[in-house]
Amino acid sequence: MKKRTKIVLVIIVGVLSLLVIGAFVNIGEQVFLASMDISSKESSAEGRNQYLKSINFDIDTFYSEYDIEEIVLDSSYHDHTITAEYIILDETKDRDTVVLVHGMGEDRKGTYPYAKIFLDKGFNVLMYDQRSSGGNNAMYS
Repeated sequence: MKKRTKIVLVIIVGVLSLLVIGAFVNIGEQVFLASMDISSKESSAEGRNQYLKSINFDIDTFYSEYDIEEIVLDSSYHDHTITAEYIILDETKDRDTVVLVHGMGEDRKGTYPYAKIFLDKGFNVLMYDQRSSGGNNAMYS
């Protein structure tokens, strides 16, 4: 009887262990999916537009003031492209350049007001889209 009880206990502990491990894997996967795909490209553009409107930033005027060069880079880590914009003052690449990174729920165009500050100070500016925003077609943020 003792041997049989031991075998049953081992089986019960094994099954419970598998259930616990399965639950942890499932919870981990759900946390990953919920935190890595927080905003879509559409909501990024919407967030950017709302932000620019809230601070009365005229994007058309910005476009008319600066020559913006669009750059598309292939990611060295995964099979996706990274879009960026490079604003060079007076066609002079030989000056300090500031790299601007947007926040979650926006895209590179949401950094235009900050770019203007640095451009007014004489810096060139590079802005890029982080994963899953704007023109960056990576799957997760």
